[in-house]
Amino acid sequence: MTRHTACFTVLWILALLLPFSFAGDDHTGASRKQTKSDAARDASAAAAQEKKKSDAAASKTGSKSDEASDVSEERPRRVIKSESEWAKILTHSQFLVCRTKATEPAFSGKYVNNHAAGIYACVCCGEELFSSQTKFNSGTGWPSFWRAIKADRIETAPDFSEPEARVEVKCSVCGAHLGHVFQDGPPPTGLRFCLNSVALKFVPDKSEPTAASKPSTHRTHSATSSKPKQAQTPKSAESHDS
Repeated sequence: MTRHTACFTVLWILALLLPFSFAGDDHTGASRKQTKSDAARDASAAAAQEKKKSDAAASKTGSKSDEASDVSEERPRRVIKSESEWAKILTHSQFLVCRTKATEPAFSGKYVNNHAAGIYACVCCGEELFSSQTKFNSGTGWPSFWRAIKADRIETAPDFSEPEARVEVKCSVCGAHLGHVFQDGPPPTGLRFCLNSVALKFVPDKSEPTAASKPSTHRTHSATSSKPKQAQTPKSAESHDS
């Protein structure tokens, strides 16, 4: 009788414990399901955020494309001529500088000390490149500017024609060689576009007819590079700034 009572007691205890065991399993399963649900929700939120970024980037790219399209309608994208055609249009000095990348002698250009208000255009195609508002006296002997009218008006390319590498500046419309750009200019850009006068055509601002007679208000800025050696003829490109 005692043995039967003991067995009954054990079975009764097991019957009491089993529901708690299943409840624990149910709780663990629910917890796992909750964890998976949170992970899925986080992944979905991350995907949505990434899509927003992608849509914003696409929208921005579309705006730039529209702006580029507008620019292409306002002015020609390229002016292409043969060397013989350029030779007929340009003077000898202009051809040497603009088409063969020669450099005019320092302090020989007619725009070095020009302080009149106006626009400096490409002598080859007439594209407006620089404004007198960004012109400054660099002391190098070549007209210097700290910014172009618009970034797309010019192009740059590495120049390894001299022992010291430089960055060439060209007209974006006709590819004319203008000069070089250096990182020793005044604020706010810190750039110095050192150009050849012969590669430029100055168009005075008609609203200020007396600007040429006014004293210069441009900031004087001495270039950090050493004073270049003056060329004897425009044909020989030297290791100077322009």
